[in-house]
Amino acid sequence: MFAGRAVRQPLSAAPAPLHLILPFVCLHGVAGGIIAPEEERQACPTYQQMTCFLDVLEKACAGDEAPPFELIQKNSVESAWLCCCPLPYKQCEQGERDASCDAAFAKYLEPLGESDGAVAIRNGLQQVRGALREAGGEPCKAMAPADPLTTCGSEAAPPMERSVVREDLFCEMLTWQREELGDGNFEEFKANGCPWPERQGDGEGRRGTGIGEEM
Repeated sequence: MFAGRAVRQPLSAAPAPLHLILPFVCLHGVAGGIIAPEEERQACPTYQQMTCFLDVLEKACAGDEAPPFELIQKNSVESAWLCCCPLPYKQCEQGERDASCDAAFAKYLEPLGESDGAVAIRNGLQQVRGALREAGGEPCKAMAPADPLTTCGSEAAPPMERSVVREDLFCEMLTWQREELGDGNFEEFKANGCPWPERQGDGEGRRGTGIGEEM
C-alpha cells in the first residue's frame, strides 16, 4: 500500500522544448504565464478538488508509487477519494464532500477495475478534473482546459523527466503542491517553466491521510 507522500527531490531535467510549451500557453490564454494567478485559481469553486486529481495523476505516472488502481480505492493513503473533501487529503464528513466531485468520481472512476489498466485510470482522473472544471462555471475557465488528455512524461517520445507531458497541467499541480502542501523546490519549477509561487503552505492534516470512520 502507498505509504504516504515522498519528499520531492530536485530534478535535473532541462526545460521542455519551446514548441511543446507555446501551444498550451496560447490554449490556456493566461497573460504572462502558463497558469493563472493564485487569486484567479482560488476563485474557481472546484479548484482544490480539480488540482488534487492532478496530484493523484502524478502518483499514477510515477514508477515508485502505489499501483494506479490502488490510488482510487477509498481505503488507500492519500486516495483520490479524499480529493472531494473541502481541503483535499484532509478527512471530512460525508456531508462536507463536494457533490459534483462525488458525481464525477462515481461516473469516471468507480466503474474501473484493476483489469482496466493504468491508462484507463489516468484518463479517468483527468475526466473527473474536466467535469469539475465544467461544474465550477465561468471562474474555472481560468484553469487549464481538460483536453487533450495528457500522458505520462515517461511515455513521451523522447521520454521527459516530469511526470506528465502537458506543461500547463504539470505547473498547476506543482503550484498547488507548493501553495497547499508545502512541497516542491525552486529548481524543479525553473526546469519546467513554472512560475515560483509567492506562498508556501504547511500541509497540516493533509499528509499521509486516509478515510475516517465517518466516511
